[in-house]
Amino acid sequence: MSMRVLIADDHEMFRAGLVSILQQQTGIAVVGEASDGRAAVALSRQQKPDLVFLDVTMPLLNGIEATRHIRDLLTETKSIVLSVQHDKTVVMEALRAGACGY
Repeated sequence: MSMRVLIADDHEMFRAGLVSILQQQTGIAVVGEASDGRAAVALSRQQKPDLVFLDVTMPLLNGIEATRHIRDLLTETKSIVLSVQHDKTVVMEALRAGACGY
């Protein structure tokens, strides 16, 4: 059984690179890509992934808010928030929203 993964990032090149890396791994199926937080929540509701990678800074709904919505909709889905920010406040906010990692 494959781990179902969804990628949400507004930078197309980064998203494509992450998808490429994950698709090369045995046991991982990329089930969707989103370029904003609202699309990430909608795709998560539709695809029911096991894991969602979310950029912290995205249009329409940021990664932290999207994580909160996904956690509320799909209690079994895990989220990892991605960012180059090192601000402890942002990290803690992501973890409080339900992210399993940052």
